[in-house]
Amino acid sequence: MAALSVVICDKRAKIVFARQFFNISRMDLEEYIVQFSRGVDSCKEITHFESDKVRYIFIPIDTFYLILITTKNSNIIEDTEILKLIYRLILDLCGTIDQETIVENAFEIMLGVDDIVSLGYRNAVNLGQIKQYLQMESAEEKEFKRRKEEQERAVQKALEEKGREFDRQRKEKKFNKDAISSSSFNFKEDEIIEKENKNSNSENKALNIGKKNKEDENNNDNENNNDEENPEENEKEEKKVVKEKKKSKGGLKLGKRKNYN
Repeated sequence: MAALSVVICDKRAKIVFARQFFNISRMDLEEYIVQFSRGVDSCKEITHFESDKVRYIFIPIDTFYLILITTKNSNIIEDTEILKLIYRLILDLCGTIDQETIVENAFEIMLGVDDIVSLGYRNAVNLGQIKQYLQMESAEEKEFKRRKEEQERAVQKALEEKGREFDRQRKEKKFNKDAISSSSFNFKEDEIIEKENKNSNSENKALNIGKKNKEDENNNDNENNNDEENPEENEKEEKKVVKEKKKSKGGLKLGKRKNYN
Protein backbone atom coordinates (compact mmCIF):
# COMPACT_ATOMS: atom_id res chain seq x y z
CA MET A 1 0.00 0.00 0.00
CA ALA A 2 1.08 3.67 0.29
CA ALA A 3 1.05 6.97 2.15
CA LEU A 4 -2.36 8.05 3.42
CA SER A 5 -1.84 11.59 4.73
CA VAL A 6 0.76 14.14 5.78
CA VAL A 7 -0.05 16.18 8.91
CA ILE A 8 1.51 19.02 10.91
CA CYS A 9 0.23 19.14 14.50
CA ASP A 10 1.39 20.56 17.82
CA LYS A 11 2.20 18.50 20.91
CA ARG A 12 -1.39 18.81 22.13
CA ALA A 13 -2.60 16.97 18.99
CA LYS A 14 -4.04 20.12 17.41
CA ILE A 15 -3.91 19.85 13.61
CA VAL A 16 -2.38 22.89 11.88
CA PHE A 17 -2.04 21.46 8.36
CA ALA A 18 -3.18 18.23 6.72
CA ARG A 19 -3.19 16.81 3.20
CA GLN A 20 -4.89 13.49 2.45
CA PHE A 21 -3.87 11.29 -0.49
CA PHE A 22 -6.95 9.11 -0.12
CA ASN A 23 -10.47 9.68 1.11
CA ILE A 24 -10.13 10.00 4.90
CA SER A 25 -12.86 11.59 7.00
CA ARG A 26 -12.02 14.34 9.45
CA MET A 27 -13.11 12.17 12.36
CA ASP A 28 -10.80 9.33 11.32
CA LEU A 29 -7.90 11.74 10.81
CA GLU A 30 -8.39 13.28 14.26
CA GLU A 31 -8.54 9.78 15.77
CA TYR A 32 -5.22 8.92 14.09
CA ILE A 33 -3.60 12.05 15.53
CA VAL A 34 -4.93 11.33 19.03
CA GLN A 35 -3.43 7.83 18.84
CA PHE A 36 -0.17 9.37 17.63
CA SER A 37 -0.02 11.77 20.60
CA ARG A 38 -0.45 8.82 22.97
CA GLY A 39 2.26 6.68 21.34
CA VAL A 40 4.90 9.29 20.48
CA ASP A 41 6.11 9.62 24.08
CA SER A 42 7.32 6.02 24.02
CA CYS A 43 9.57 6.74 21.02
CA LYS A 44 12.87 7.96 22.45
CA GLU A 45 15.36 6.93 19.77
CA ILE A 46 13.22 6.06 16.75
CA THR A 47 10.96 8.24 14.60
CA HIS A 48 8.29 5.72 13.68
CA PHE A 49 5.84 3.39 15.35
CA GLU A 50 2.68 1.48 14.47
CA SER A 51 -0.85 1.31 15.78
CA ASP A 52 -3.51 -1.30 15.11
CA LYS A 53 -4.37 0.23 11.72
CA VAL A 54 -1.56 2.51 10.46
CA ARG A 55 2.12 3.39 10.70
CA TYR A 56 3.39 6.80 11.83
CA ILE A 57 6.67 8.29 10.57
CA PHE A 58 7.44 11.67 12.12
CA ILE A 59 10.02 14.48 12.45
CA PRO A 60 9.92 16.78 15.52
CA ILE A 61 10.02 20.50 14.57
CA ASP A 62 10.28 22.69 17.68
CA THR A 63 6.78 22.51 19.20
CA PHE A 64 5.29 20.68 16.19
CA TYR A 65 5.41 17.25 14.60
CA LEU A 66 5.57 16.59 10.87
CA ILE A 67 3.81 13.23 10.46
CA LEU A 68 3.40 10.90 7.50
CA ILE A 69 0.61 8.37 8.05
CA THR A 70 0.95 5.22 5.91
CA THR A 71 -0.40 1.71 5.75
CA LYS A 72 1.43 -0.89 7.84
CA ASN A 73 2.77 -2.77 4.78
CA SER A 74 4.08 0.34 3.02
CA ASN A 75 7.80 0.73 2.09
CA ILE A 76 9.19 2.51 5.14
CA ILE A 77 12.43 3.57 3.40
CA GLU A 78 10.57 5.29 0.56
CA ASP A 79 8.12 6.82 3.04
CA THR A 80 11.03 8.23 5.05
CA GLU A 81 12.44 9.87 1.90
CA ILE A 82 9.03 11.38 1.17
CA LEU A 83 8.85 12.84 4.68
CA LYS A 84 12.38 14.30 4.49
CA LEU A 85 11.61 16.00 1.14
CA ILE A 86 8.40 17.49 2.54
CA TYR A 87 10.36 18.74 5.56
CA ARG A 88 12.92 20.48 3.32
CA LEU A 89 10.05 22.01 1.30
CA ILE A 90 8.40 23.43 4.42
CA LEU A 91 11.67 24.91 5.66
CA ASP A 92 12.23 26.55 2.27
CA LEU A 93 8.72 28.04 2.13
CA CYS A 94 8.25 29.06 5.76
CA GLY A 95 11.77 29.81 7.01
CA THR A 96 10.84 29.98 10.69
CA ILE A 97 8.31 27.26 11.39
CA ASP A 98 5.41 28.35 13.58
CA GLN A 99 1.64 28.26 13.27
CA GLU A 100 1.39 31.67 11.62
CA THR A 101 3.91 30.91 8.83
CA ILE A 102 2.45 27.44 8.25
CA VAL A 103 -1.07 28.83 7.84
CA GLU A 104 0.21 31.68 5.67
CA ASN A 105 1.99 29.28 3.29
CA ALA A 106 -0.51 26.43 3.51
CA PHE A 107 -1.54 26.68 -0.15
CA GLU A 108 2.05 26.49 -1.43
CA ILE A 109 2.82 23.61 0.96
CA MET A 110 -0.20 21.72 -0.34
CA LEU A 111 0.86 22.22 -3.99
CA GLY A 112 4.41 21.12 -3.19
CA VAL A 113 3.18 18.00 -1.36
CA ASP A 114 0.97 17.14 -4.35
CA ASP A 115 4.06 17.39 -6.57
CA ILE A 116 5.95 15.02 -4.27
CA VAL A 117 3.20 12.43 -3.69
CA SER A 118 0.63 11.25 -6.19
CA LEU A 119 -1.99 8.65 -5.19
CA GLY A 120 0.11 7.76 -2.15
CA TYR A 121 3.37 7.15 -4.04
CA ARG A 122 6.40 9.34 -4.50
CA ASN A 123 7.00 11.19 -7.75
CA ALA A 124 10.50 11.37 -9.22
CA VAL A 125 11.12 15.02 -8.33
CA ASN A 126 13.61 16.96 -6.25
CA LEU A 127 13.32 20.22 -4.32
CA GLY A 128 14.62 22.38 -7.20
CA GLN A 129 11.98 21.04 -9.59
CA ILE A 130 9.24 21.52 -7.00
CA LYS A 131 10.27 25.17 -6.53
CA GLN A 132 10.12 25.69 -10.30
CA TYR A 133 6.65 24.13 -10.39
CA LEU A 134 5.50 26.43 -7.62
CA GLN A 135 6.81 29.50 -9.45
CA MET A 136 4.94 28.56 -12.60
CA GLU A 137 1.34 29.74 -12.60
CA SER A 138 -1.08 27.40 -14.31
CA ALA A 139 -3.95 28.55 -16.48
CA GLU A 140 -6.40 27.34 -13.85
CA GLU A 141 -4.68 29.37 -11.14
CA LYS A 142 -4.76 32.49 -13.32
CA GLU A 143 -8.45 31.95 -14.03
CA PHE A 144 -9.11 31.43 -10.34
CA LYS A 145 -7.29 34.64 -9.42
CA ARG A 146 -9.08 36.57 -12.16
CA ARG A 147 -12.51 35.38 -11.00
CA LYS A 148 -11.65 36.09 -7.41
CA GLU A 149 -10.57 39.64 -8.25
CA GLU A 150 -13.76 40.19 -10.27
CA GLN A 151 -15.87 38.95 -7.38
CA GLU A 152 -14.03 41.22 -4.97
CA ARG A 153 -14.53 44.23 -7.27
CA ALA A 154 -18.23 43.36 -7.69
CA VAL A 155 -18.68 43.07 -3.93
CA GLN A 156 -16.84 46.37 -3.37
CA LYS A 157 -18.95 48.11 -6.01
CA ALA A 158 -22.15 46.73 -4.51
CA LEU A 159 -21.10 47.93 -1.06
CA GLU A 160 -20.29 51.41 -2.39
CA GLU A 161 -23.61 51.58 -4.24
CA LYS A 162 -25.45 50.45 -1.15
CA GLY A 163 -23.62 53.08 0.89
CA ARG A 164 -24.57 55.84 -1.57
CA GLU A 165 -28.19 54.67 -1.56
CA PHE A 166 -28.21 54.70 2.22
CA ASP A 167 -26.81 58.24 2.30
CA ARG A 168 -29.38 59.39 -0.26
CA GLN A 169 -32.27 57.90 1.74
CA ARG A 170 -30.94 59.44 4.92
CA LYS A 171 -30.72 62.89 3.30
CA GLU A 172 -34.25 62.56 1.86
CA LYS A 173 -35.58 61.50 5.24
CA LYS A 174 -33.89 64.45 6.93
CA PHE A 175 -35.20 66.87 4.26
CA ASN A 176 -38.77 65.57 4.60
CA LYS A 177 -38.55 65.79 8.37
CA ASP A 178 -37.33 69.41 8.20
CA ALA A 179 -40.05 70.30 5.67
CA ILE A 180 -42.76 68.80 7.88
CA SER A 181 -41.41 70.65 10.92
CA SER A 182 -41.29 73.95 9.00
CA SER A 183 -44.80 73.46 7.62
CA SER A 184 -46.14 72.62 11.06
CA PHE A 185 -44.45 75.71 12.54
CA ASN A 186 -45.85 77.98 9.80
CA PHE A 187 -49.32 76.49 10.24
CA LYS A 188 -49.21 77.08 13.98
CA GLU A 189 -47.90 80.63 13.45
CA ASP A 190 -50.70 81.43 10.96
CA GLU A 191 -53.25 79.95 13.35
CA ILE A 192 -51.97 82.09 16.20
CA ILE A 193 -52.02 85.25 14.02
CA GLU A 194 -55.55 84.48 12.82
CA LYS A 195 -56.69 83.91 16.38
CA GLU A 196 -55.09 87.19 17.49
CA ASN A 197 -56.79 89.02 14.59
CA LYS A 198 -60.16 87.57 15.56
CA ASN A 199 -59.66 88.59 19.17
CA SER A 200 -58.59 92.09 18.05
CA ASN A 201 -61.65 92.45 15.77
CA SER A 202 -63.93 91.27 18.57
CA GLU A 203 -62.41 93.80 20.95
CA ASN A 204 -62.69 96.62 18.38
CA LYS A 205 -66.29 95.68 17.65
CA ALA A 206 -67.11 95.62 21.34
CA LEU A 207 -65.43 99.01 21.78
CA ASN A 208 -67.39 100.51 18.84
CA ILE A 209 -70.70 99.16 20.18
CA GLY A 210 -69.92 100.53 23.61
CA LYS A 211 -68.93 103.87 22.14
CA LYS A 212 -72.15 104.07 20.06
CA ASN A 213 -74.31 103.14 23.03
CA LYS A 214 -72.59 105.81 25.06
CA GLU A 215 -73.20 108.42 22.32
CA ASP A 216 -76.89 107.44 22.13
CA GLU A 217 -77.19 107.75 25.87
CA ASN A 218 -75.54 111.17 25.72
CA ASN A 219 -77.95 112.32 22.95
CA ASN A 220 -80.97 111.11 24.90
CA ASP A 221 -79.71 112.86 27.98
CA ASN A 222 -79.22 116.08 26.00
CA GLU A 223 -82.77 115.92 24.60
CA ASN A 224 -84.26 115.26 27.99
CA ASN A 225 -82.27 118.13 29.41
CA ASN A 226 -83.46 120.44 26.68
CA ASP A 227 -87.05 119.46 27.31
CA GLU A 228 -86.71 120.08 31.00
CA GLU A 229 -84.88 123.42 30.57
CA ASN A 230 -87.40 125.03 28.02
CA PRO A 231 -90.93 123.83 28.93
CA GLU A 232 -92.59 127.09 27.75
CA GLU A 233 -90.95 126.99 24.36
CA ASN A 234 -91.92 123.35 23.98
CA GLU A 235 -95.55 124.21 24.82
CA LYS A 236 -95.57 127.04 22.26
CA GLU A 237 -94.07 124.78 19.68
CA GLU A 238 -96.74 122.16 20.26
CA LYS A 239 -99.55 124.78 19.94
CA LYS A 240 -98.04 126.03 16.72
CA VAL A 241 -97.96 122.52 15.30
CA VAL A 242 -101.65 122.00 16.26
CA LYS A 243 -102.70 125.27 14.53
CA GLU A 244 -100.83 124.32 11.38
CA LYS A 245 -102.59 120.94 11.31
CA LYS A 246 -106.05 122.66 11.71
CA LYS A 247 -105.23 125.19 9.01
CA SER A 248 -104.17 122.44 6.61
CA LYS A 249 -107.48 120.60 7.25
CA GLY A 250 -109.49 123.80 6.55
CA GLY A 251 -107.68 124.30 3.26
CA LEU A 252 -108.52 120.76 2.19
CA LYS A 253 -112.27 121.34 2.83
CA LEU A 254 -112.38 124.57 0.75
CA GLY A 255 -110.66 122.78 -2.11
CA LYS A 256 -113.31 120.05 -2.12
CA ARG A 257 -116.19 122.56 -2.21
CA LYS A 258 -114.73 124.41 -5.17
CA ASN A 259 -114.38 121.21 -7.05
CA TYR A 260 -117.99 120.30 -6.28
CA ASN A 261 -119.35 123.66 -7.56
